[in-house]
Amino acid sequence: MTTPTQFELYDILKTYEDNYQNGPFFDAKFPTRPVITQTQKVFDFEVNSRLGVPAGPLLNSHWCDIYAKLGFDIPVYKTVRSVERTCHPAPNCIFLDTNEQFSNRDINAEIHPGGRPSRDERITITNSFGVPSLAPSVWMKDIEEGNRKMGKNQLMIVSVNGTPGLAERDLVEDYGYVSAMAKEAGAKVIEVNYSCPNLGGSKEGALFSDPENSALVSKKSANRLAILLYLLNLVGCQQSNLRK
Repeated sequence: MTTPTQFELYDILKTYEDNYQNGPFFDAKFPTRPVITQTQKVFDFEVNSRLGVPAGPLLNSHWCDIYAKLGFDIPVYKTVRSVERTCHPAPNCIFLDTNEQFSNRDINAEIHPGGRPSRDERITITNSFGVPSLAPSVWMKDIEEGNRKMGKNQLMIVSVNGTPGLAERDLVEDYGYVSAMAKEAGAKVIEVNYSCPNLGGSKEGALFSDPENSALVSKKSANRLAILLYLLNLVGCQQSNLRK
């Protein structure tokens, strides 16, 4: 395998939109995968391994595909919303000028940007994206494509986020709504996002700290998915009867 000249597949010197359209910036051959003699179970799915990549850097199906080919068997599709939401202005990710591990005493302390350290273990970054999302008409089709790109015994998970302030639905309702949309698009496993520091102390950004509303979101999402599965099964039975 050739060592990539571009180590960061997400180019922090480019905009989020450029990375979405043209990334990942990978210029090496894919490694040859060893023969898998025993799979592992994740939920009800057999996977080659439990190695995965979280939602953050996997912006669309092409990104999920690249990381799957690199050997990550559980890629998580970047968090989607029921409405379009633009990314925070660039720069969205920067290296920090520090050689120390941050601790509680550094909260609200002044930090400064720096260059890329020569050693990976010295890297410290900060980022601000704000959970952007393309319109559902785009990401729903792309999730279908992502599932088709997965190799044998690979599982693509889809991350979802509710959006506050909508005229049609409140935040809890929207979590259920977007979960059902992801399932309708073909998501096999759905990750419900309860936390994003980029969104500050907003209801969507700190939902994990609100046990009451976290429980409501979980219940609403589960109920919407159960109703959708019932309707899909009902339609499937009707189509089967018609064929008979």
